[in-house]
Amino acid sequence: MTRRGIVSVMAASVGLAVLALPGSAQNDTNPYGFSVWGYQGRVTSSGVKWVRVQRDWSSIETSPGVYDFTGLDADVAAANAAGVHATVPIQDAPSFRKTQVCNGVNLFPGPSEMSTFAGLLAARYNGHNGHGYIDSFEIGNEEWDGYWGGSWANTLPCRAATYYGPVLKAGYQAVKAQSPTALTTREPTRR
Repeated sequence: MTRRGIVSVMAASVGLAVLALPGSAQNDTNPYGFSVWGYQGRVTSSGVKWVRVQRDWSSIETSPGVYDFTGLDADVAAANAAGVHATVPIQDAPSFRKTQVCNGVNLFPGPSEMSTFAGLLAARYNGHNGHGYIDSFEIGNEEWDGYWGGSWANTLPCRAATYYGPVLKAGYQAVKAQSPTALTTREPTRR
């Protein structure tokens, strides 16, 4: 082996050894975690500091104005009890809340719908109303870039910022009004 090869192997070994060292305190302010779908107990026992709780809007608001918080209540309680931060994506609105139309398809909730539901969640889980605390809310998720209209010419207009921007703003304002210390995520992350 050449001198250059030996130096490369030694450098890689030192780098791996440094990576294997235990870190100081974990950064508890990073709102990225593992997505969980009802496996909260297993995830929190693993020692992670953040979890992403997957409870779709459509599974919570089952008909207009009718809410079932059972699953989300249990997940938030488990995360809070374990000292794990929870982030919840506000995603997959029920069909009756999808008021933004593109290509003749009701695709997305409008700003008013997002404001109402985000405010409801943030008020319920602001740490003051007996239902625990959600540390971070994602305003929307893959639905904003998941639509395929059969061609790029039909699809790209439905992914325009004019659909998502006002919804992001409305969701952010609703969360901050009800739970001022909660993070809202989508670029940029704000406190």
